[in-house]
Amino acid sequence: MSGLRRRTRSMAKNVYFPPTWKVSKSGIHQSIRFNEEDYSLRAGNQITDSENHVRGRDGRYHEGGPFYTSRIDYGGVNPTVSLRVSNSEGNYQYDGPVTLRPLPSQLNEWFGENTEMKHRSEDTSDLDPDGAVAISLVSPANPNTNLATTVAESVKEGIPSLPGIQSWKQRTNVAKAAGSEFLNAEFGWLPLVDEVNEVVKAARFHKLILNQYHRDEGRNVRRDFDFDIEHSSKAMKEGVTLKPRIYASSGTFFNVALGTWDTSGVRTRTTRKWFVGSFTYGTAHQSDSWRRALGFGTDADALYGIALSPDILWELTPWSWAIDWFTNAGMVVNNLTNFALAGQIMRYGYMMEESIDNITVTATSRGDNQVKRGTVATYEANSVSKVRRPANPFGFGLTGADLSPTQVLIAAAVGISLL
Repeated sequence: MSGLRRRTRSMAKNVYFPPTWKVSKSGIHQSIRFNEEDYSLRAGNQITDSENHVRGRDGRYHEGGPFYTSRIDYGGVNPTVSLRVSNSEGNYQYDGPVTLRPLPSQLNEWFGENTEMKHRSEDTSDLDPDGAVAISLVSPANPNTNLATTVAESVKEGIPSLPGIQSWKQRTNVAKAAGSEFLNAEFGWLPLVDEVNEVVKAARFHKLILNQYHRDEGRNVRRDFDFDIEHSSKAMKEGVTLKPRIYASSGTFFNVALGTWDTSGVRTRTTRKWFVGSFTYGTAHQSDSWRRALGFGTDADALYGIALSPDILWELTPWSWAIDWFTNAGMVVNNLTNFALAGQIMRYGYMMEESIDNITVTATSRGDNQVKRGTVATYEANSVSKVRRPANPFGFGLTGADLSPTQVLIAAAVGISLL
């Protein structure tokens, strides 16, 4: 993970193993113990990678960089036992703790799978698909896509066709020339008034939603999403027996002294993943079509709420505005639709994962070889990892080279650095 500072730590657990006494057949007592530096059992290690936070061009620290930590440790109860065993070489006496340290091959056999504890991969790109799913589920309804849909509806619901709008001038002129008789032209004048009012309403609504879109630019909408916790558990095979070990001569294990122990165990894995992010959107309206759309809404205001007569309609209507608005609105919809893929942006977005892997084996003495029946010893291995993977403002798994010039400009427009 480039750009991160690595720290490693070894976790040693000091366990004092007293000497094993060997009494030869001639009666000579010999203390057998290993070198003192071997008294510390290697109890695991931890690796941590975290990014040093640096000041951005705005003078503030950019928080929430990539983070990775993975820890493996081994533990368990080490009961003190007293025993005396005889074999062909003489008598062995021991009074001290035992340690259950099954070999990896034993664990694999007992659980029927690879149970070796491993650090989580430092390559966290496997979280990118989950991040994409989370974004699709919790991001605010894309303001650009919704805006395009809403504007499109404003230009099609109950609005006459473009040829119909083009006939307005002539139809108004006919009604005006008819004088008072136009009032009786139910199928001429009143349908025209309805058509004009529909377009007026659409143009005003069109203007309002575009202004609202403009006002909401740059506002932050925070979202989070928790994936279902993944949990699995697998029991150890039944009927497994082992002989716990103690340290003896030259640091080797003295395996035979503690008799037979019945074992049971379980391996559990738990993984939690979650996403947090803050969404906003940039500007899509740096175009003449956008500004014209707002102007047409202003023209429509002049007619809104007026009881139309042929004279009023003739005097107040610059006839080109309705035709221009109708065609211009289509351009706005097209621009917004094309912009939707680039318009939504995250001020921050993170996928996080915490995984816990645990193996616990419990051994109970049968009471042979002078070990008290029912004596319990345990072996435990734990692996805990925590990672945080930051998103690009436009999603996970993207680099600056993957972004279009439009996306780069939008990020700059809302004050987000891609460095």
